[in-house]
Amino acid sequence: MLPARNARVKYLFIFNRLTSVIDNDPLILDGMRTLLGGWGCDMTLIRDGAQLKDWCNHISRAQTPVRILPDIILADY
Repeated sequence: MLPARNARVKYLFIFNRLTSVIDNDPLILDGMRTLLGGWGCDMTLIRDGAQLKDWCNHISRAQTPVRILPDIILADY
């Protein structure tokens, strides 16, 4: 078994996926940025409902084609 190859395959499902991480703890957001970024994940980090609303409003006004809906949402309850 090749550990390096298995590690790459393990995270292939998240590579180049738009992920929204919603958490009110800045340390958690920073950790998720490091972890998911290391896996090649595109992400938005959102700390509260107001920031989520601002992000959605910004996306809806964008003049260029953008990915509006994330592929994955990780939310703290």
